[in-house]
Amino acid sequence: MKVEEGFVIEVDGTTAKIKVGRHNECSSCGACPGDNVQFVDAINNIQAKVGDKVRYRVSEQKMILSAFIVFFMPLVLLFVFAQIALAIAVPFWVGIIVGLLVSGLLIRFFDKRLGINNPKPVLLEVI
Repeated sequence: MKVEEGFVIEVDGTTAKIKVGRHNECSSCGACPGDNVQFVDAINNIQAKVGDKVRYRVSEQKMILSAFIVFFMPLVLLFVFAQIALAIAVPFWVGIIVGLLVSGLLIRFFDKRLGINNPKPVLLEVI
């Protein structure tokens, strides 16, 4: 698990929006908008208030699992269904389309079942 720090800029019930400065791990990613700041929604079970500097925990297991499901699984399924299509004498592009559809359904299933689309960080303490 990774522990980060940031400032609470908004509180809404049990959720807090945290302003986080980017760090070395973010330099080559480019997934978040903005150059130096990103915003994170976290579970606020420590009753942090706006303006508090906080530490929060991010689960890396869900990030790795979600990356596997979203990126690797569709590639494997495309290859498998293309080979099945060739084996049963249908054009391989039919297998690719079926593989895309199946991978989309599986991603949706795993997203709802495991909650991997929303791995919310958890606030640990006010600094």
